[in-house]
Amino acid sequence: MFGRLVRRACVRLLSTASRPDHYATLGVSRSSTAVEIKQKYYELAKQFHPDRPSSQQSADKFAQITQAYEVLNDPSTRSAYDEQLVSSKEDVDRFVQTAWYSVNRGDLQRTMDALTTLFAIPEPLLQQHHSAINRTVSATLKQLGKTVEAGHVMSLLAALRQSPVVPNRDVYAAAFEALIKAGKMSEAISVYKYLKEAGLEPTLLMENTIESIRQYRNSESNS
Repeated sequence: MFGRLVRRACVRLLSTASRPDHYATLGVSRSSTAVEIKQKYYELAKQFHPDRPSSQQSADKFAQITQAYEVLNDPSTRSAYDEQLVSSKEDVDRFVQTAWYSVNRGDLQRTMDALTTLFAIPEPLLQQHHSAINRTVSATLKQLGKTVEAGHVMSLLAALRQSPVVPNRDVYAAAFEALIKAGKMSEAISVYKYLKEAGLEPTLLMENTIESIRQYRNSESNS
């Protein structure tokens, strides 16, 4: 089943290959800041500038990176371009499958890029994909827990909660466990509170851990 999903994702990626990917042209991610995009553009512009001895291929490259920078440097044109990247159900399918495939390969940067794009998609296009996105986010949080990237755990969870996708119990559990592994007790307690506010039932591990934290803090305050 997974093999068929990957093959279908590859076919869809090839079908959209004719679209200019300005992020790929500049070698930046979709989550890159304006400062990072500008720095990368200057680096490439210096390398491929027409005033330097170069081939026609270099001149073409300079034109491509200039076009990409003109689109991504302006917030309004960048926003419009980002919306064009995902304009159909097939595009959403492609990003969902790319995210799932990437996280299973351990490619967290590509996973985060795909999720960043998905989180910005309007609700109508995300229908029927909430479960798949939650599954991918859960897997990503578990990977982040292995690398002890606690800050990224909270950022990813915050981005999901602000998106049209409603986090499920597995997402909160994965975030909680990743933060506990990183020793971030306060953040873990926040995740527990988010879950309770969402009306979801905590896992047994979460309940036991929270109780242990409470007992420890009570003993500390009484000593």
